[in-house]
Amino acid sequence: MKITWQIVRLQLKETFSISYGSYSFREALIVSLSKNGKTGYGECTAIDYYGINLNDFIQKLSEIQTQIEKKSINHPTEFYAFLESLQLHSFLRSAIDCAYWDLFGKLENKSFLELNSIEIQQLPESSITISVAPIEEQLQKIAKSDWNKFKVKWNHYDEKALDLLLNCEKEIALDANGSFSISECQQLEENPSSAQFTYIEQPMKIGISNYSHLNASKFANWMAD
Repeated sequence: MKITWQIVRLQLKETFSISYGSYSFREALIVSLSKNGKTGYGECTAIDYYGINLNDFIQKLSEIQTQIEKKSINHPTEFYAFLESLQLHSFLRSAIDCAYWDLFGKLENKSFLELNSIEIQQLPESSITISVAPIEEQLQKIAKSDWNKFKVKWNHYDEKALDLLLNCEKEIALDANGSFSISECQQLEENPSSAQFTYIEQPMKIGISNYSHLNASKFANWMAD
C-alpha cells in the first residue's frame, strides 16, 4: 500500500462568515492510499480557530509513512486500531481512516453500506449551512434554497432573529461558534420555542466553567464540541 498527500486551496463560491471570522477559501489536506491500481481518498481542512495546521500533519505523515506502507490490507476496523496506536490528531486520523475505507471498498468492489451490512430504504437528507449575515439575508438564502434542513451560523444572540427563524417553516439548527453568554444560554433554555431547533451547537466558548451552567433537561437541545 502506498500513501501520498497534497495540500489544495479551494476557493469558496462566496465568502463564508462565522463568529471567528470570514473566509473566501479553505485549504485542505488530501490523503491518498493506493493498492493494485485502486486509490482511496480522505481529507481534512485547516481550521485556524481550532489550531489545525496542515503543515504539522504533513510532518507527521512523513514520520509514519513507512509504517503505513508496510501494512497489509485487512478490514478497516483492524487498520483503525493500528491508527489509534500512532497517537495521531483526530482530524488526521479521520482523513487516513476515510481514505482506507474508500480504498478497501474499491478493492472489494463494495459500497460502505455493503461492507457494513447496512440496509436502508432511503438515504437520510443532509443539511446546508447558512453563513453569518443579517437575518434578512439569511432568510432570503433559506427561501431560495431547495434544501429543507439548515444550520444557521450566528455571531451574537438575537431574540428577533430567533423568532423569525422559527417561523420560516424549515428544520433549523443554530451554530453560535461560542458567541453566546451564560445568561443568553439560560434564556434559551427557559424558552419553550428553543425546542423547535434541531439542536444548538457550541453556544459558548469551550471550558467547563461555561458549559457546567447548561441544563440538558430544559428546552434547548445543546450540542457542545
